[in-house]
Amino acid sequence: MHHTAVPAESTFSRLSRLAGLFVIAPLLLVLALPVAVNIARTPDAGFQVLNLRVVGVRQGGPADRAGLRTGDIVMGVDDRIIDRMHDFHAARAGMTQHRTSSVLIMRAGITIKLNVTPGGPRQSQLIRGYSTWVAGLSFLLIGWWVLWRRTDQVARNFFGLCFIFGFFLMDIPNLPDSGYMLGKEILRTLLQYLLPAYFLRFFLQFPRPTQGRTPGPRLLLIPGWVLFASALVVEYSPGLQRGPAENVLQALSAAYMAGYFLTGLLIFARRALRRDRPIQRTKMMVILSGLAAGLVPFLSLIH
Repeated sequence: MHHTAVPAESTFSRLSRLAGLFVIAPLLLVLALPVAVNIARTPDAGFQVLNLRVVGVRQGGPADRAGLRTGDIVMGVDDRIIDRMHDFHAARAGMTQHRTSSVLIMRAGITIKLNVTPGGPRQSQLIRGYSTWVAGLSFLLIGWWVLWRRTDQVARNFFGLCFIFGFFLMDIPNLPDSGYMLGKEILRTLLQYLLPAYFLRFFLQFPRPTQGRTPGPRLLLIPGWVLFASALVVEYSPGLQRGPAENVLQALSAAYMAGYFLTGLLIFARRALRRDRPIQRTKMMVILSGLAAGLVPFLSLIH
């Protein structure tokens, strides 16, 4: 009896597709459900923090009434020392509505302790929260459906795009544990760097992948992984933060993302403008509209 050997690539592709269908997508959905349930319970302290620096204080909000100001550096929450952003998010995860929390800040070299009493979310926050979550769910379901119907690389790349959009738009819960929040922060950073590669890979291969072994699309992932590893080194190595290494990394990351996104859009535009294939052109315009609808909120949430 003659047996035909199954190529390793085909076996890997099949396994990755099954993992996406029955493990990765369902797991994200299960993890994201508590976020939807808790949108109406999320406390609103009325301030935003980036890299431990207060970058926004809503006028008349709880933080404003407590005396918090833009430019303050957060050093602690509820007597918990804050060294990095994942510590801050872990501390904030323990906050509840109407329970006063102490926030230790540094202002002009002076340490100040303020008491902030968060309120409930405003109507605009509720609308934005639920709309964003539903949009993320829609992307996840569409990506799952396409992966179910198609077995090629185009479907896997599209699922990768939809999964990343879904992860950022639906989110997974914050927990008052620094280790958990560190893992979540690392995962967010990885997906942020992989998104441009999946974006470009999808447009390179849509509507049908090229026949045969083409390592080119796979190689497109390498810059994202390299930048991700570099970001971890810079972020968690003493002395590299807020220095030349961080500036270089930011410049390279911006060039990588802009280059990949623009190249994908140019390839897409060239194919979409072909008038000899009206059906394909219509499909591409629908896909572009959907991806743009996910890309815009994604860019606003990556921080």
